[in-house]
Amino acid sequence: IAVGGGSPIDCAKAIAMGAVDNGDVWDFFTHKQTPEGSLPIGTVSTIAATGAEMSMHCVITNEKTRQKYATHFEIHLPKFSIIDAELHKSVPKFLTAYGMVDAITHAGENYFAGDKSTPLTDRIAEGVITTVIESEGILDDLGNINLRNNLAWAATMGINGITDLGRGTFEYGAHIIEHALSGKFDVTHGAGLAVVHPSWLYYRWEQDPEKFKQFERNIFGIEGSGKEGIDTLKQKYLDWGMPETLKELDIDESSFDEISDIVVHDPDSFISDKQVILDVLKRCM
Repeated sequence: IAVGGGSPIDCAKAIAMGAVDNGDVWDFFTHKQTPEGSLPIGTVSTIAATGAEMSMHCVITNEKTRQKYATHFEIHLPKFSIIDAELHKSVPKFLTAYGMVDAITHAGENYFAGDKSTPLTDRIAEGVITTVIESEGILDDLGNINLRNNLAWAATMGINGITDLGRGTFEYGAHIIEHALSGKFDVTHGAGLAVVHPSWLYYRWEQDPEKFKQFERNIFGIEGSGKEGIDTLKQKYLDWGMPETLKELDIDESSFDEISDIVVHDPDSFISDKQVILDVLKRCM
């Protein structure tokens, strides 16, 4: 039974997977081995953020190597999850905001990748993002149970697979880069995403602006080039008290080469060009 947010839930998933295997559990994360089973797990969510309570994903940091890798197996799906917003009421403002950023990125990463003919899946993803933004009043009223409920459900729906249906790909670029950052440095996942996500989206917009026009129109009611929607989202993160640059996270350019290597060699990474990572990181300064 995991009680907490993404970290304890993912830890329970890894323990449950490793408990029925005689090898090194880290081999699952480096794709050297595929699990044959798992102990059943249940979760009690205490924050609206990672959606680990209803996902097949598991992210673990190897403290020795400073690698932060993920696995994606159906055996990770909890047998039950208790999602009670009453348990979220004590979450402080900054952690609540980190969770809001995480939920938005889950629904808004793959949105720009893969098959573009997915209108229903797009509407679901847009609904998750819009619900999080419309619930931003929680940051001034932390005990508002209605807003907590909305955030809890949005965070859960954001990464349970439904916002990826039909896309034919799984391209979470901001997450891959942020995992390298928070694996190596003492960075909270939501804070790292608040910095990296807009920069990654600017890069993606330059490659293919059309889907960003849909995003800004349906989320913010803007008719522009697509870039204005990213600008508006980034400003939301800043309004919520999120960091804007890697400098604010005590990360400087001297680490960029190493971080780029980590990203390219992540078993989950779909980015093979190190220069792409370097460009995105430089946008984060």
